[in-house]
Amino acid sequence: TRRVASLEEATAALREELCAEREGRRAAAEAAKAAAEAERRRRARLRLRRLLGRHVDLCRAEGALRSARAQARRSLRRQVAQQLTAMGSVAAVLAPAGLFK
Repeated sequence: TRRVASLEEATAALREELCAEREGRRAAAEAAKAAAEAERRRRARLRLRRLLGRHVDLCRAEGALRSARAQARRSLRRQVAQQLTAMGSVAAVLAPAGLFK
């Protein structure tokens, strides 16, 4: 009986030790899983930040392109108006002399 009690005690101690070990492994696995998830989120944030930066750069470039095109159109209109004015002045000078019809 003393021997049986000693064996039961040893078995209970081993069972408790195994449970603690299993709990430790479970906690370590959960910590590793949480660390992997945190790393995945960090990488996703970095990727998103890079994509957002590229999008902002693209938007700025498109804005600059629209601005340059608008400026070129304004400049062209001004040049055409100046040419038409110059042609009108030349026509006004030449018409009385009968050189421009």
